[in-house]
Amino acid sequence: MSSDRPVPERPEDEDWRHRARPAGRREPPPVLNGPPQHWGEIPAQPEGAQPAQPAPPMQPAQPPPPVQPAPPVQPPPPVQGAPSVRLAPAAPHLPGEPFESPPEYRRPHPKGGVPRGLPRASAAVPDMVLDGADFDHLAVRAASLRGDEHRYYGEPRQDSVALWPMTLAGGDALLACVADGVGSQPNSHEGSALACALLREEIERSSARWTWEHLDVFAATARWIADAMVHHAERRNVPAKALSTTLVAAAVDLAPADGRHRFALLRLGDSTAFLLRDGVLGEIGPAGPSDGAILDTATDALPGDPRAVRTEVGEIGAGDVLVLCTDGLSNPMRSDEVREQLQGCWSRPDVPGVLEFGWQLGFRAKSFGDDRSAVCVWGR
Repeated sequence: MSSDRPVPERPEDEDWRHRARPAGRREPPPVLNGPPQHWGEIPAQPEGAQPAQPAPPMQPAQPPPPVQPAPPVQPPPPVQGAPSVRLAPAAPHLPGEPFESPPEYRRPHPKGGVPRGLPRASAAVPDMVLDGADFDHLAVRAASLRGDEHRYYGEPRQDSVALWPMTLAGGDALLACVADGVGSQPNSHEGSALACALLREEIERSSARWTWEHLDVFAATARWIADAMVHHAERRNVPAKALSTTLVAAAVDLAPADGRHRFALLRLGDSTAFLLRDGVLGEIGPAGPSDGAILDTATDALPGDPRAVRTEVGEIGAGDVLVLCTDGLSNPMRSDEVREQLQGCWSRPDVPGVLEFGWQLGFRAKSFGDDRSAVCVWGR
């Protein structure tokens, strides 16, 4: 708290001379008259004073008596009827391994992967999604990571991934979806998630007519998804084109026939699929541009191009890996460095854990700042 009194400027001011002595401050000792004393000089004795007697020698101090140890504290007697309490054992000390950063290729921008704020979207869109499951003869891992560009500009992740258990042709199956919202459309993050959910809904509705040999039911889902997305856009009062998204999905039979799992593949747009066999990734269907070629960003998408859907059938054997991914992964995979890195990671005997799989997709490469999403299905 400040005061209105003026602050004294010189020691001669009245306030300075008459300030109250602070509490606890000791006054200096009085100065005695007489000649100055020097260090080690015995002061002169006044006339008639008796000489001082020497002090008796100091006796050594007696040691304190030994301290008796306190008796041990006895636990209180148990209370009748009270539940017994058992303490949990201490957690074992396990030496941890350093968690290294994913690799970087051709020096990407150092601040490109730093999220700057949260995206302004009507619904929360996480920066990344990780998922996975193990079955008797299959393992699946899924990851969707926001790209450097969207993180830098505070925009939502436009990719989506989804995994669902299904019943198809009387047996258990897995449905895996990967969708890539078109970057130029403002609601494409909503459209990619919607396309995955609508695909699952339509396949469940028509599961009684499903066959693994004829994929007419699978192909027809694209037209139904397109119509449902248009109706959703009307309810949201947004243009249907604003929801534009690509889609790649696979239905995988969980019951192996002769040790091999059948799968049906659906593709629309530049999201694609690979099969890793004998340590080599091969694209299913028409191959994309090679490394160094100019990438064409124009692509077919839902809901505008349902007739562009393509379907494939295939099998996964022990050691094979079915890969569904967006172009955020397939484009950098044209590079030998990236492709060889992923082939080595996914060809190991042990399937990576969910977090490790996300780490494997988290590499950063110059000129490749798009969202990156993939689903991998291991046969074993």
